[in-house]
Amino acid sequence: LYCKGHLEVSGGGALTVSGNAKHGIATKEYLELKKSTGSITINKAVSDAMHIGQYFMMSGGTVTISGQKGDGLQVETLTVITENNDTIPNPDKEDNGQLFIRGGSITITAAEDLTRGIKAPLDMTVSGGTVRVEARGDGSKGISVTRNMLINQDTNNTLIQVRASGDVWEDPKEKEDDEYNVGIRCKGEFTADAGTVQV
Repeated sequence: LYCKGHLEVSGGGALTVSGNAKHGIATKEYLELKKSTGSITINKAVSDAMHIGQYFMMSGGTVTISGQKGDGLQVETLTVITENNDTIPNPDKEDNGQLFIRGGSITITAAEDLTRGIKAPLDMTVSGGTVRVEARGDGSKGISVTRNMLINQDTNNTLIQVRASGDVWEDPKEKEDDEYNVGIRCKGEFTADAGTVQV
């Protein structure tokens, strides 16, 4: 399922996606799952199960992701080139590079080596809902956030459960490049004000 712009999902029903060529669901701009969203299942993807530009916002619904060769849920940052030929995040795109979970339930299995269950290029905020991720692959990460991660219960009760059941991925050429299997990796500030987090 590919959208050149943004994709908003609402209403009941069930959607099942198999990404036989590349991603399961891909958008150039944001993906928003509204409170009334039914169920979305991605059971196969040659690359990422969900590959989202700009931002991802989930307020409801039930999402189940497995069988992907790449990351489970990956958000991109939309960029622009400055006069000095520098590449920077596009300031005109709201919530650019962000990942928000405010309700609903999302379950992700990352079974391949060196993959991520959830990958946020900038910030990730969980203010409600249930997030369950298992990182089974060697060197895989359950949740990987490049900047900051904030957890609270501002919109709903919050439960985050992450299991890292893989092993160390050993680089056959460079020992320094080995990757460890990690539950949550946050390169910036990790703040948990409320909710339950189990890793």
